[in-house]
Amino acid sequence: MKKIYIVITAILLAGSVFAQAPQKMSYQAVIRDNNQVLITNTQVGMQLSVLQGSETGTPVYIETHTPLSNLNGLISLSIGDGEVVLGSFETIDWANGPYFIKTETDPTGGTNYTITGTSELLSVPYSLFSLNSTPGPQGPQGPQGEQGPQGEQGPQGPQGDQGIQGPTGATGNGITSTVDNGDGTFTFNYSDGSSFTTSDLTGPIGATGNGITSTVDNGDGTFTFNYSDGSSFTTSDLTGPTGATGNGITSTVDNGNGTFTFNYSDGSSFTTSDLTGPTGPIGLTGPTGATGATGATGNGITSTVDNGDGTFTFNYSNGSFFTTSDLTGPTGPVGPTGATGATGATGATGNGITSTVDNGDGTFTFNYSNGSFFTTSDLTGPTGPVGPTGPTGATGATGATGATGATGNGISSTVDNGDGTFTFNYSNGSSFTTSDLTGPTGPTGPTGATGATGATGATGATGPQGPAGPVAGSDTQIIFNNAGAGAGSANLTWDNTSSIFTVAGTSVTTNATITGLGGSGTRFVQTDNSGNLTAVSSAGGITGTGNSNYLTKWTTAGSVIGNSMIQDNGTGVSINYPLQGASQLFVYRQQITANGDGQHTLLGYRDRNNQNNGTSYGQNGSNTGSTGHSFWGDQYSFGTGGWNYNDYTRCGGVIGSEIYGLYWGSLGYKSSSTQTYGVYGSNSAGTGSGKSATGGASSGIGGGFFGNMIGSTSQGAVIGQLNSGDLFAQYNVGNVYTLGKSVELVKTTDKVVPVYSVSATEATVYARGTVELKNGVATIKFSDDFQSIIAETPIITVTPNGECNGVYIASSDSKECVIKEQKQGKSNITLSWIAIAKRIDNVPDRATQMVIAPDFESNVQKVLYSDGNLEGKALGIWWDGQSIQFGELPANLTQTARERGN
Repeated sequence: MKKIYIVITAILLAGSVFAQAPQKMSYQAVIRDNNQVLITNTQVGMQLSVLQGSETGTPVYIETHTPLSNLNGLISLSIGDGEVVLGSFETIDWANGPYFIKTETDPTGGTNYTITGTSELLSVPYSLFSLNSTPGPQGPQGPQGEQGPQGEQGPQGPQGDQGIQGPTGATGNGITSTVDNGDGTFTFNYSDGSSFTTSDLTGPIGATGNGITSTVDNGDGTFTFNYSDGSSFTTSDLTGPTGATGNGITSTVDNGNGTFTFNYSDGSSFTTSDLTGPTGPIGLTGPTGATGATGATGNGITSTVDNGDGTFTFNYSNGSFFTTSDLTGPTGPVGPTGATGATGATGATGNGITSTVDNGDGTFTFNYSNGSFFTTSDLTGPTGPVGPTGPTGATGATGATGATGATGNGISSTVDNGDGTFTFNYSNGSSFTTSDLTGPTGPTGPTGATGATGATGATGATGPQGPAGPVAGSDTQIIFNNAGAGAGSANLTWDNTSSIFTVAGTSVTTNATITGLGGSGTRFVQTDNSGNLTAVSSAGGITGTGNSNYLTKWTTAGSVIGNSMIQDNGTGVSINYPLQGASQLFVYRQQITANGDGQHTLLGYRDRNNQNNGTSYGQNGSNTGSTGHSFWGDQYSFGTGGWNYNDYTRCGGVIGSEIYGLYWGSLGYKSSSTQTYGVYGSNSAGTGSGKSATGGASSGIGGGFFGNMIGSTSQGAVIGQLNSGDLFAQYNVGNVYTLGKSVELVKTTDKVVPVYSVSATEATVYARGTVELKNGVATIKFSDDFQSIIAETPIITVTPNGECNGVYIASSDSKECVIKEQKQGKSNITLSWIAIAKRIDNVPDRATQMVIAPDFESNVQKVLYSDGNLEGKALGIWWDGQSIQFGELPANLTQTARERGN
């Protein structure tokens, strides 16, 4: 079984604060395997312990859970709601801390806990802490906080020291959390521990309404809404009245070192400490302020929680919440801690933040209530090392309640798309998808171990004993044939002791000479084919001159060398051109027009002595004239590249052709009309010049596309595809799905008339005709073809083409229909009839269910994304054996097999 390692990102959420606080805390964790792949839709076993004093302290409470991870690898549970092993959660004295949460995990769902983690519980919900502690003294008043958005009326909180007591609601079985199961269903978890899962709430696509297509801020306090029917509406000036002059925030400065400076309207300023470090311990919750007026109903963000581990939790006004993945970047240097600003007096409602926009590039834009805005620098940069924890400031008094704003466009749901992007769906029906927030790819793993050394071959047989070598004499004397002991000498002595070989010079650059042989004076040694030494008066050999890095060639047969066309500097080779740093082999040729056509800069020519068939289309199974092989499939890398300036027409970057050009295809082609094509091919040429064949039999196909998922795709900004054929333009095997109208153009004598396909919500078949009513009776006989494709008795409509008492259907089945005249009439006239019946294949198949899904069309448009646009990327599409899937392609469909060791 594959060994699994767990990477857990844990999130402790404060329990909801009610008049009677529930004795539990929310806990979430994201579980991944050792390849950082999410472990989804899997039951895991967990044991959670509350330790007192330290990470190894005494457990005061232990419980177990077996949660099920969702499609994002997220598990959610409540501490205090599990199977109790030790202690009581309700009796924990939270004031007698510190406390630590210890988690133990079994990824197989049992109790073999192999993964353990412990972290300090830096804060506990106010409602739990207040049960077993004595409230501390009231801290000094803090600086004026920024005006937050007006939220919905929340449930009555616990009695604060200064707050106004609200009415106590009856104890009900409330919803504690809501889970989006990702398949159209939602699970509601109730406060009594029960839960309820809805059926699939994904409704059919409604009729096209008159929706808002865009909103324009006119810059004068008014907004213009443009509707889908072409109309528009401009509001009156929505700028609220100016409040009394308070000490509001006039501007915000990002100091670039993790700190921010807030400048106030009274001229003072406050600089935060470095906010990129971990969150310090949270101080006691201050008294609850007065309850504000109830705002208009909207599902807005009521609060955002920095969980301290790189994740953020958005709490919505309907009680649901969404936790992001870890957005923490790499660690950067620590900036200096700024001094704590003086506590300012509480002013009237200041310039608060009305909305926050995630720009998708690591920056955020804060929109203020006076119409100004501020965009931060990129906050995804490296996180600095942990700085010292600054003192916790006292809780400031609650600011005055602002006027109720207009109904906001809140976030109704958030979807993790599984490819590093998130989609925010707003309450007006619009949505926004972020850019890819996935962090950089980790470093490459270590190289695999070297394979075992092969066995040593057998030792060969010992050769025969060679003849005895020469015997050394004294000094440098060598005596050949051992004819006798010669006297010591500084010379080499031959066997007859008369001919002397003298070595003159002390280095290999000095010629050796022979004296005592034929001739006189200094002689050069020359060896003939038999190994005999002779002396010549002058040295022979090869002569010539050349330039650095050039390979040599014969310039005069037998003796003289010079430069060739090839240069080699050790890192690159060039032919007929200076060395190029970007190419290891560079070949240049200027075509000489006088030499005619068929000239090439580089030609790979394949020949063979006998027929030699390849075995596959792969590199190791095909026989080619030339091969370009790029081992790594990096972005914008290719096995073979062909580029052309395409100055004229009938030219392209790459051509693949039969040797005489009878059929061919080109990439990056410019046609005779100067139209440009990505791919262009022809199999209708009668000659190598490209002239079309006329008449007679033909079998050529212009293009063939085969895929185990999709054969081909076409997308154009104006026209997606053009098809033409003398017999017919297109033939489809299988159901045809079209999003939009089906229009057929009928050519008449002097014009073209558009006609539209008849639409129906089920597969139907029609038949029509006339029949003679004789003596008041007529029988319609349905054709054999009509009978063979209908699944029911047809519905018949009959129209008399003359006077009679009226007609009615006397009997009808799938074969015929009997018509009679009313009042037992005996008329003889012609009747027109139409028959309609369901087709035998009128059954919604799996394919139909897939293509009518609400997001199918938008996903297809993302699949057809042009890689020429560098601002994004295409969406993957694949068949999992049961249905069409969209998203990031699974690893098993994208992995590339390479030779071992490379």
